[in-house]
Amino acid sequence: MESTARGDPAAVLRLEALTVSFGGSGSPIRAVRGVDITLRAASVHALVGESGAGKSVSAKAVLGLLPRSATCGGRILFHDTDLLSLPARSLRAIRGKRIAMVFQQPDKHLNPTMRVGSQVAEVLRYHNGLERREALLQARSLLDMVELNGREVLRSFPHELSGGMKQRVAIASAIACRPEVLIADEPTTALDVTIQSQILALLDRVRRELGTAILFISHDLPLVRGFADDVSVLYAGRIVEQATSRELFSCAHHPYTDRLIAATPDPARRGERLAAIRGSVPDPQDVPAGCAFAPRCPMAADRCRVEVPPLRLSEDADGSQRRSACHFAEQLICGSLHDG
Repeated sequence: MESTARGDPAAVLRLEALTVSFGGSGSPIRAVRGVDITLRAASVHALVGESGAGKSVSAKAVLGLLPRSATCGGRILFHDTDLLSLPARSLRAIRGKRIAMVFQQPDKHLNPTMRVGSQVAEVLRYHNGLERREALLQARSLLDMVELNGREVLRSFPHELSGGMKQRVAIASAIACRPEVLIADEPTTALDVTIQSQILALLDRVRRELGTAILFISHDLPLVRGFADDVSVLYAGRIVEQATSRELFSCAHHPYTDRLIAATPDPARRGERLAAIRGSVPDPQDVPAGCAFAPRCPMAADRCRVEVPPLRLSEDADGSQRRSACHFAEQLICGSLHDG
């Protein structure tokens, strides 16, 4: 797996050495510390990790949705255009049309005083310049596409819909202009298991039918395992492992990834005690020297506490590539920490 793919014709979005910090020049809070990600057309790339890892901050940086106190560095390339260098007006023309986002809580992004149809139609009127009647007709078709009764839901208010229906409306709005990239930030967290499965199936249909690339943010590893093509594991603002979903879940090459998988319920390990990751993600203002995971890592040595491990490229037995940021990645036998 290539984490950066300069010249890759399938790459629609590339984050190159992305950094995000908050606050003044005196003591800025570094939330993202040099993230490299490549997202290819019609593929799903998942960002996983505990809260505070930098997943959502990285995603919001793509669309310029961070507060004014944020300072971004590196590059965010949409095709060959660096989004970080665009003026606000040019970025607004891309945001919502060519790159769209689905949020964790649709309630916060739906106007309670407007009918659903008008809200979906508004996206089409703003970006595509449609007249109101034509926009409403297309909005109804979009609601049908996300498996709602477009005729009925078009005239509904958000409070009349269930959580799953609201998320479908949010997806309809996001795909209204057939975006090339869809950022899905924890889109199933507040939903029950059955609805989660339906929403993922819908997103997969969007990927297949529209050719949309999806940046999928989640802390739910079972969902990621069955949905993503590639996975980046974030910890304290850095990527600690990147691999295809199949390779990452079959054999982790970083202790943090290994512990995350071991701490996830698995029917195949029924009756076994779930592993726990001691401690917590460090405060962005107080990230330890060396490897940020060292204070929680059962493999940590003196070297880990003083030297930041680079994200190294390695090749698996089948020829697939992955990257891991651990001084002792070669010594980590698959599942070797599960009982630790």
